[in-house]
Formats: sequence, C-alpha cells, structure tokens
Amino acid sequence: MRTVVDLRTTEETLTQPCSLAGDARFDYRRCNLEGDGPIPWYDLSQENWPLSDSYASLLAHRGPVVRDVLATLASSLGTSTVFFCAGGTDRTGLIAALVLGLAGVPDDVIAEDYSLSAQGLVRRFTAEGAPSWMSPDDLASGRALATLARPETMIELLRIVRKSYGGVTGYLRSIGVTAEEIERLRLSLVE
Repeated sequence: MRTVVDLRTTEETLTQPCSLAGDARFDYRRCNLEGDGPIPWYDLSQENWPLSDSYASLLAHRGPVVRDVLATLASSLGTSTVFFCAGGTDRTGLIAALVLGLAGVPDDVIAEDYSLSAQGLVRRFTAEGAPSWMSPDDLASGRALATLARPETMIELLRIVRKSYGGVTGYLRSIGVTAEEIERLRLSLVE
C-alpha cells in the first residue's frame, strides 16, 4: 500500500488522527468528501428521507472532491491504494460503488458488497457501544443490521446516477474526471 485517501471531515481527523498521515512511506491524501458544517443536501427534517437521495445529493454537491478522489486513485496505478471514512459505509461505499460501476460490476453485486459493511459496523458497535444516533435496543435486537447499508439504497442510488448522468462513466465525466483517468482506472480494475 502506498496511497492513503482519508474521506473524513476535519472534526473526525482531529478526534482520531490517521496514524499514516505524516509517515513518509505513504502518500496521505485528505479528501473531505462530506465537507464541514451542516450538510445542506441531507434533509433530516423529512421523516423517512431516502438515504439514496442523500447519497445522490452528495455526489451532485461534492463533485470536485469526488473528482479528486478518483483522480488520486487513477494516478496511483501500480501501487495499492486504500480509501476510508469513519464508518466505512456511506462515504467509502459511494466511492467503492463508483469504482465498481466503472469496472462493469453489476448493480446487484455492488449493492450486496455495500450491504456487507453493515455486518462490520454491527460488530464494531457491539464491541464499542452503540453510537449516539442508534438505540442500544436496535443494536441488541438485530434491527441495526436490517437498517444499515441496505442493498436497496445502493440499487436506487445507481438507478439515479444512470437516470441523471447516463451511468457512472457519465457522472465521472460530468465532474471533470478525464477520459484518460477513467480509462486508467477501468483498466486497473479489470483483466
């Protein structure tokens, strides 16, 4: 591993600094995917606000940062790259979905891969305690596993990306990822 892409907010990186930041053996890049402060595209005032809509809004509003992440992945060919956020589901899941979509992975497989992160989160929350936004009962009863990283969320997001941009490649072009970067990424992912 040579390149490390940290998708977390400023507060998250201050609270839990990345141990690889500042290590000369690694090319550490911070790409604050969500931004700092209130998130204007998450309408938390609406009950049952679809997470897929929030994801789509994040892609629309934070295109320059998504572009930087994908350009970093494209420029680090020949070396291994890791990207991460605080939980490994939302921000990391979005970038993983774009990369997998670019590689031609079917939507249902991308959605299943995304849903696996819920298992890791539940194990983490069981060991560390439920976060403030989750009821300990939801964690103990198994409801958390059924609500976190639902495959339907990713299927719907990919449908929105296809409808709005013509697919993942169209989205990447719309945010300024070059044709050369797209091709380098694609070729690095498929045999």
